Amino acid sequence: MKKTLLALAAGFALTACGGTAESSNGVSREEAQGQAEGALLALDAGDYAQFSRDFSPTLLEALPEKNFAELRHRLEETSGHFQSVESLSEVSDPGYATFEMTASFEREPVRVLTWYPIGSHEMQGFWMDSENLQAFHSDD
Repeated sequence: MKKTLLALAAGFALTACGGTAESSNGVSREEAQGQAEGALLALDAGDYAQFSRDFSPTLLEALPEKNFAELRHRLEETSGHFQSVESLSEVSDPGYATFEMTASFEREPVRVLTWYPIGSHEMQGFWMDSENLQAFHSDD
C-alpha cells in the first residue's frame, strides 16, 4: 500500500506554464496548468476537496482521501512546499491529452504529469517524480 501510494505521489498527474490555445485533444494548456497548480496548492494546504476537484472517478478511486495525509506528508518531507510551475509542454500520447511540467518546490524541482482522455476536461492521471521522492520510495 505504501509503495503504491508513493508511486502515485512520486508519480502524480499535471501541467504547467503555457498559452491559452486549446490542445488538439480538447484541454487547453491554460486549463491543464490551472488544474495542476490548483491541485498542488491544495495538496500543500492539506485540502483534499480542492486537490481532487478536477479528478475523474478513476483518479478519485486511485487517490482516495484516506491516503491524502500520507501523500502530503511524504511530499513535504522530501520536496518541501510547492512554490510555482516553471514550465509546461504537451506530450504526444495516443488517446490522451498529456501535459508535462516542472514544478518548483522548496528543496527541489518536481516533474509533474497530468493526462486527460481526449474530449474530457476531467484529470485522469496525476503523477509526480523527483530525486528525493525516488530516494524516499527506495527507503520503503
